[in-house]
Parts: sequence; structure tokens; C-alpha cells
Amino acid sequence: MDFVTNSKRLTGIYKDHLQRGAARQQAKEVVRMFIATKGTAIPLPVVVKAVRLLYNNVEDGVRGRSKLITDKIGKLAKKVNDSSKELSDIFNDALDHADHALEGHSRRSRQQQ
Repeated sequence: MDFVTNSKRLTGIYKDHLQRGAARQQAKEVVRMFIATKGTAIPLPVVVKAVRLLYNNVEDGVRGRSKLITDKIGKLAKKVNDSSKELSDIFNDALDHADHALEGHSRRSRQQQ
């Protein structure tokens, strides 16, 4: 699989609001592959883009969490050669923050309707 091409496809899919869920699943898959290969198969910028797909376009009140995720990506860049467990912990933490932010956003949207 060509991860750079896949990343461009992810970005295109994400722009279509109706397919946001599919893009998030694809982005998570890119992250999982990065963890599995300890960063040897996927360039870090592609992973950063994939993780950004998981928290972009959330409500302003939730957007502060994106800084937490960005900080974790910065730590990741320094740990690419470390054990996969540490790499996995950083990404799982980042994905948890993204999921909580998006869940909170969708819950508020449903309440307003």
C-alpha cells in the first residue's frame, strides 16, 4: 500500500461530510500501521495528517484538545526509534483524546436539534 497516496485520498474523503466516519477509520488504520512497523514504513508527516483527520473541524470549545494531540505527535517524533509499546501508548492516548472530543461534539449537536 502506498501510504502517501492513501493519505491524499484520506484528505479528499474527509472533505466530504457524509463520509467523515470512513475517513476516521482509514486514519486510525494508518496510525496502527505506523505503530506496527515502528515508523519504518510510513513517513511521520503522513501520520500527523492522519491524526489531524481525527480531530479537525470540531467545535471551538473542544478544539483545545487538539493541542494535546499535537504535543503527543511532537513527542512521537522523538520516539520513533524507541519500543513499539511507547509508540503505541502515545498514539492510543492521542486517539482517545480525539475520540472524546468528537463524541462530545456529536452529543452536543444531537441535543441542540
